[in-house]
This record gives sequence, C-alpha cells and structure tokens, in this order.
Amino acid sequence: MQEDAVKRGSGVFWALVAAASFSPAGALAVALQQAGWSPAAALLARVGGASLILAIPTVLTMRGRWHVVAQQWRLILAYGLIPVAAAQFAYFQAVQYINPGTALLVEYLGPVLLVLWLWVRHGRRPSRRTGVGMVAAVLGMMLVINVFAGITVNPVGLTWSGLAAVCLAVYYALSAGDHGGLPPVALICFGMVIATVAVVAGAGVGVVGLTSGPGPAVLAGMEVPVLAVVALMGVVPGAVAFIAGIMAGQRLGSTVAGFFGLLEVVGAIVATWLLLGELPQPIQLVGGAVILAGTVLVKLGESRPTEELSKLPLTPVPEVAAKLA
Repeated sequence: MQEDAVKRGSGVFWALVAAASFSPAGALAVALQQAGWSPAAALLARVGGASLILAIPTVLTMRGRWHVVAQQWRLILAYGLIPVAAAQFAYFQAVQYINPGTALLVEYLGPVLLVLWLWVRHGRRPSRRTGVGMVAAVLGMMLVINVFAGITVNPVGLTWSGLAAVCLAVYYALSAGDHGGLPPVALICFGMVIATVAVVAGAGVGVVGLTSGPGPAVLAGMEVPVLAVVALMGVVPGAVAFIAGIMAGQRLGSTVAGFFGLLEVVGAIVATWLLLGELPQPIQLVGGAVILAGTVLVKLGESRPTEELSKLPLTPVPEVAAKLA
C-alpha cells in the first residue's frame, strides 16, 4: 500500500511537471512567429531540438537494448506520427478556420474520448466521480479559454480539431501502455526524430512552409536572441514535457494523467501572461479552479489508476501504426 502511494505521488509530480512544461509552447511559438518564423518552423524547432537534446541519453540507455527498437518499431512510428507530429499539425490547420480557443477546447476533449474508448472497447465503465470530474474539467476549460466570447463554427476547422483530439487520446494511451522494455527517453527521442522527418518531408512536398527570421524575439518585454527561444522550445515543451508525460502515464494510468494534462491550459494562460504580457481574466481564473476540482474528482474516482491499461490489450495502436507504415 505504501509503495502504491509513493508511486501515485511520483505520478502526480510528473504530471504537474508535464503540464508546466507543455504550457509555454504556445507563447514561445508566438514569439518565434513574431520574429518571422512560420508555425511549421516553430514545430521543427521543438521536435528537432528535442531530438538533439535526447540523442546522448538515448544512446546511453539503449546500450544492449537496440534489438528492442526492431521489436517496438510500430510503437515508435505511431508515437512520432500521431501524438508528436499529427496533433500539432492538425491544430495548426484548425486555427486557419476557427479561432484558437475553440480549436484548443476541441483538442483537449482527447481525455474524454479516451474514457469513452476504454468504456466501449474494453467495457471499463467510468465511475460516477470520474464522470462528474470529466464534465467539470470540460466546463472549466470552456471558462479558461473564454469560449463564450465568440465561436466561429467551421466544419473543416472542427474536423481538424477533432483529429487533434484523437491524437491527444492516443498520446495518453501510448504513454500508459507497455513499451516492451523501450526506455521512455528512447521512445521520446525516436518519436521526435520521426516527427522531424515528417515535418521536413511535409515541407519538401509543399504541405507546410518553413520560413525563419533572424530575430530578435520578444519575451516578457525584453528582446531575446531567437536562437535562445529555439533552444528553450526544444528543451522545455520538447524534451522535458514529453518525458514527464510518459512518466506520469506509467504511474497514474492514462485517464488520470490525461486529466492532469488539462492543467496545461491553465499553465498556458500563466505563461502567456508572463512571457507576452497578456493578463488572464477573472473568468479564466474561475475556470482554472473548476479544472482543478475536476482533476481531483477524476483521481478519486480511479480505483486502479496504474492498472487501467496495463491489463488491457492496446491492439488498436499497433494496427494504426501498421496502416501508417
């Protein structure tokens, strides 16, 4: 019992680290775009930088385990293409048709989709507390994003946002699943490499544009070398965030880790305030409190937080990877 409590406590810690690390991604991307960088170039800075940062730790942890890469190639391919590359690409596509707040709200319904998938596919019915917490978290996000200020509904934009939500659900499922002896840092690194190749290939065929400017970027009212922002993008929302997310998923299970991930929305508001000078509104603070309450309810409603996916076959993920290959 004490060992389980320690494991859950460390899971909460890693979940908070993941949410805090993911949070500044939007603000850093805006700073890069204002310095002349395209969204795809900012994404490339994130995934490419993380690949370089994690290369040496990956080589060290993979000594004597390289055969695992061949065994888990479908997992690596799925992770790099879906949660890393496709989710962010889908979000960038969505904001061309609908406002970013609506797109983010739809994307962060990913944990809801995961709960429903576990229910329909494996008969794992959510508890009453989990259901109430799920509803509270969604309502809290609506307040945080201030979606009531105005919504431009476009079916194309909503479709792209829905795809991003599916990718987010896959991220939490993969993070909590069995990696077959593949170290988390290696999974992240290989996934980032796959995403980097995907972005470059997309630019090569004209799907996305890669443009960059010399800078400087502006953060917290100060001019910052653009390369410093690029490095920060690769370290914090790149390497640290994804590693922490996997560590949290393995300890808490995908459902609880997924709803802790909703705190990223609150963190993004704080990061935007500190880095770009945009103050949060009172209604957004209320929404943050509602999200916290919902997250607590979900955690209390999960009687088997670390076992929910470990005993369930994740056959859909390898099948998806096989189709992508």
